[in-house]
Amino acid sequence: MHFTGEVGVTGSKVVRVKDHLPVLAVRAACDELFNHTESLPADNVVADFDTFTIASRSFIHQYLLRKERSNKKISEINLHPVIARMLSVVKKQIEESKPSSANSHG
Repeated sequence: MHFTGEVGVTGSKVVRVKDHLPVLAVRAACDELFNHTESLPADNVVADFDTFTIASRSFIHQYLLRKERSNKKISEINLHPVIARMLSVVKKQIEESKPSSANSHG
């Protein structure tokens, strides 16, 4: 099922990324996507990555940082396996770079 950006029955707003970005390449493009996402009235946003098969690490890193800072609940659909794997790898790197509470008692 393809969504065109309407609010779904669950109250989530689907954002078709391809309608806003031609490629997933730079941090600035990610910021443009999130500026649009943050302007939406819905609290739950679904990013539809249909048609994208690759993304730069910098785009993914910025996406995860902006998603973490957002007041909205953001999820993804139609992720190509390459992009899904990149999200997983970069998320793990971000988590590993944060100081852990177990190591801060020192």
